Amino acid sequence: MSNRLAVLALSIPVVFWGCVTAPTYKSHDPYSVVSVSSSFELPALTGLKKGEDPSEVDKPSKPKKPKKSKKTGDTKKPSEPKKPSEPKKPAPDQPEPKVVSPDTTAAASTYDGTAEIIKSATRLLGIVKSFDERSFLGHILIINDQLPKGQSSVSLAVIPYKQLVASKVMPSSSAKPGDIILFNCPGQCGLGSENGIAAGVVTEVSGNKIYFISYVKQEVRQCVYGAKTDKTALVIKGLDSVIRLW
Repeated sequence: MSNRLAVLALSIPVVFWGCVTAPTYKSHDPYSVVSVSSSFELPALTGLKKGEDPSEVDKPSKPKKPKKSKKTGDTKKPSEPKKPSEPKKPAPDQPEPKVVSPDTTAAASTYDGTAEIIKSATRLLGIVKSFDERSFLGHILIINDQLPKGQSSVSLAVIPYKQLVASKVMPSSSAKPGDIILFNCPGQCGLGSENGIAAGVVTEVSGNKIYFISYVKQEVRQCVYGAKTDKTALVIKGLDSVIRLW
């Protein structure tokens, strides 16, 4: 028994070696699917292709250079701003247009200070004994830039002023707001009154009634001509003329 076991132990390596080194053959057995070959390859395990050098596998592959684009760049150059076109010159047979400057002299001559002179007189209403020693007319003219050259606003009297502006004197029937009105003073009309004639500023014309502001009886007050009685104004009975400044 021991001899059989010894023989069997020696025969196992021999059989195994023969299987490994046996030549490739095809089995005629239709149920056999195994072929043994000493040159059997395992490409799936090694990762090598047939005929490939194993030493070349571990070398890192060279990076591919990116392909140059045919276009030089994606961004477009900004377009240069267009130069302003020069104004066209007129044809030789056509005269160049003339630039007409505004006539400041004409504008000054058409200035109407009616509203300003009425405001300046209205602000004085109720003032008492302020024009006993100075001219009410001179004060009104100087603050409205209408005082004749060389004249004093403090002592300007009615009669000399009327003679200086004789071209602007009109009948009292044509009075309108903003005019200087000359009237018969009932008394105490200040330094500027002369020969019973004083001056005031017309504020309103309503029918036959003429309302004006003047210094009468030592007070700047509202006066009226053409009314028998008036609760808001002092009734004046006589007029001389009006002077139109504008």
